[in-house]
Amino acid sequence: MMKPLIAAIALLATVGAAEAGPVVFRGGAHIASTSGCTVWNPVKNYFFATFQRPVAGSSNGPDSTITLGWGQLNVNAFTIRDGVFTSTYKQAALTITDGRVMTGTVLVKINSQIPATITAATQSVLLTGSIKGVNTPDCILNFRMHVLKDLGL
Repeated sequence: MMKPLIAAIALLATVGAAEAGPVVFRGGAHIASTSGCTVWNPVKNYFFATFQRPVAGSSNGPDSTITLGWGQLNVNAFTIRDGVFTSTYKQAALTITDGRVMTGTVLVKINSQIPATITAATQSVLLTGSIKGVNTPDCILNFRMHVLKDLGL
């Protein structure tokens, strides 16, 4: 009787351990400085923010995404397909929703990330980075973001 019970518990433990579900971080961000932004200059603006990237043991998948939102309908999502943000500019898909949906591409880089390694157990992330080409090719937004792990409650 005990051997089948132990085997069933062991099987359930391995199924649950295989994937921890999504690891998503939510919090806030602000644009610390800008350069070359002539159409829209959001310097010192604050945003709600999310950050998601591939994390071993999670169901996140291969993409990395940073979102910056404000108001009720306005969100800019910056996504690198099959990769992570790094300290050099990488091309990212841009999706803008503001009552309509627009798409394009921009360049994004992370200047610093604390902690340097993100795991399924990481509770918070502090990022600084730059986004180039949001409204004009030379517009650079330098941001700071502090996000906490979404516990899915």
